[in-house]
Amino acid sequence: MEHPPDRPAPRPEPSRPRLRPVLTGVFALALIVIGALSLPRASVQAISNCDVADLTVDTAEIDFLNLLNAYRVENALQPLTMSANLNRAASWMARDLAINDYFDHTDLLGRSAGTRIRDCGGAGSTGENIGAGTQRDTAQEQFDAWKASSGHNANMLYAGYRQMGIARYFYQDSTYRWYWVLDLQTTDDGTNIGGGSGATFTPTPTRTSTPTRTPTPSQTPTKTSTPTQTSTSTPTATSTPAPTATPCAATRADVDHDNFVSILDLSAVAGAFGQAVPPAPANFDQGNDGSISVLDLAAVAGQFGRSASSC
Repeated sequence: MEHPPDRPAPRPEPSRPRLRPVLTGVFALALIVIGALSLPRASVQAISNCDVADLTVDTAEIDFLNLLNAYRVENALQPLTMSANLNRAASWMARDLAINDYFDHTDLLGRSAGTRIRDCGGAGSTGENIGAGTQRDTAQEQFDAWKASSGHNANMLYAGYRQMGIARYFYQDSTYRWYWVLDLQTTDDGTNIGGGSGATFTPTPTRTSTPTRTPTPSQTPTKTSTPTQTSTSTPTATSTPAPTATPCAATRADVDHDNFVSILDLSAVAGAFGQAVPPAPANFDQGNDGSISVLDLAAVAGQFGRSASSC
């Protein structure tokens, strides 16, 4: 089994808004576990150089959406919605990588990941993971490979992202046969077609053009969930740095600055519930969205009893 180095995109562009970190329990209660379903991608018009013939979402891509959102919820992060524009961008890139047999974030039109995502209707600051492998046709295999890589994992767990798009493409005559692309952005572009904490999905037939995995005589190693990276060109973690660090959750939750998250902090935020910022103090707004909501209370409650200097 042969795999290229999975690659996360370069550092996302600056000025990324920070999403509210939310308690695992809050989102775990709302998270819908989706079975082996698929859904149609919403029809969107590409801005330029982003035409894709097949815009359905297959079962494996739905599985990846579920895996990624469950992983984010486990880490007290907001689950992502699926953007039709990002799905179009990911589908275009996955096919281009496979058909033209290359492996890079810069496509053959010379566009970076961010430029290509904007050409397909995306918005805000962006990130991208790409991966490929002759035996990497399932969501679990690709998810595990990216999770095991610090750069890719940082992209999947960046709190600022609100939407994602995922695509895989199979081409028998390419070097790695299976190609995966995950595109992410900090702005909701208004083309939500699933995911998040309250989506309803309608089953549709899966994409029939995706072939069933068949063994290739030249590929003899046993399939594993986390294939060993064989390429010597595998980038280091610093090639895809995580977004700029922000104060840890306990520090932010200590709104009265006494170096300890207590009932006084929770009471202070609760007392400003429903207020805009200003007049409510800016540090009460844990999610930095201009108002005090239940998510700000949840963020403080989740750090209850912790020292502000513990992280």
